[in-house]
Amino acid sequence: GEAALRTDDFRGAQDSLSQLRTTLRGSPDSAFEWSEGTWLLLAEAELQLRGYDQVDALAIEYRSRFPMSRLTYQMDDLVGRRLARTAEFDKAREAFQRVVDSPDGARTPTAARAQFEIAETYLKQKDHEAAVREYYKVALGFDAPELQQAA
Repeated sequence: GEAALRTDDFRGAQDSLSQLRTTLRGSPDSAFEWSEGTWLLLAEAELQLRGYDQVDALAIEYRSRFPMSRLTYQMDDLVGRRLARTAEFDKAREAFQRVVDSPDGARTPTAARAQFEIAETYLKQKDHEAAVREYYKVALGFDAPELQQAA
């Protein structure tokens, strides 16, 4: 599944990760260290295939199944990107802010990108003042040269 996702075979990734998820859901001990990654990778594949309802459902299931996950910020990032794609900018900003504020996700490249996406949502809404304020947070608060240049 992950290999298919990395080679942009989103349908293949969706198929293999869905099968794995089904297997894990039926297993009494599906708390393998890597098992939560199945939900994250499947949500990414669904996002790329524009399966937005599936991304939402996977996020709900993920939070229920892995309530103490240290990777929840990655699911929040996926949800934020899904909401931004459907122009639900206020909700997208909330999801991206959870990434930035996450104890596990703060200071990660994912958090830098989430902060950048917060700025982008304001720009898409033509709120230039808020966008500039959020871009400054990228430029000054993260070690992410590509994003800092873009900001």
